[in-house]
Amino acid sequence: MRFERELLARNIMNIIDEKNHFNYAIFNDSDLKNKLHDYLIDMTHENDAVNALINDNSIIIDKIATSQDITIDERNDFMNSLIYFKLKYIMHKDA
Repeated sequence: MRFERELLARNIMNIIDEKNHFNYAIFNDSDLKNKLHDYLIDMTHENDAVNALINDNSIIIDKIATSQDITIDERNDFMNSLIYFKLKYIMHKDA
């Protein structure tokens, strides 16, 4: 299924940092993997957890970054992993 990159970038930003949702464009580039990695490191300082998230979703992130089709299951898996990461490392930090 074809998902628009801008929509996926908005989804990513809305999940991990809804306060700065207007900055979604940083995730709309071909270097999505590096941008997402750096953004999450800046937010959490959890190097191992961020690296695990990126490695676990590397194939999907690469497909998004190169505008390849991804399945609904791939999209859902990636977004769910971001939600889990947020719950464990971002919201926990804010509490």
